[in-house]
Amino acid sequence: MRLMNRNGFTVLELLISLAFAGLLIVMLSTLFLTNINSYNKEDIVLELQYQGQIVLNYFSDRVMEAKGIIEIIDTNNMNSLNNDFEINIKKVIFRTNDNGIIFEVKSNNKVFYGEGLSGSATTEIADYIKSISLEPLPLGKTFLDADGIEITVNLSKDNFDESYSTVVFFRNKN
Repeated sequence: MRLMNRNGFTVLELLISLAFAGLLIVMLSTLFLTNINSYNKEDIVLELQYQGQIVLNYFSDRVMEAKGIIEIIDTNNMNSLNNDFEINIKKVIFRTNDNGIIFEVKSNNKVFYGEGLSGSATTEIADYIKSISLEPLPLGKTFLDADGIEITVNLSKDNFDESYSTVVFFRNKN
């Protein structure tokens, strides 16, 4: 009997090739999905860092020129001007030489900025703000008598929480 040379693949060769291809696809997809998830997490953290930096820059640049605080409303809508401990703010008004500076955390997790001695802030400056805490400095002084404040910004997005803080002293305090 004569052997015939068939130019084709056997079923066994096809199964082995399919197994190798499947293994290669699984390894590449795992690597790809891991990198996508890592990128998304880092993107969220960077966005929170950016938003927190915007708030701290606005506070630092404007509060530094202030004379002091003339109104501070906490999250319970209480005027906390005579408190000497850290509070979460809803609205704060700083007195400047000419006017006032208003910062307000609204219910949609956004921070707004405005000018005036009363009223509401209207210019949105940041998003993803869970809370802003202020503490009078030096310790033991009330917000009314404080020489400066420690500002802590707490941000949250998609179950990621970040917190940033800075200290600002009033340059024009009498």
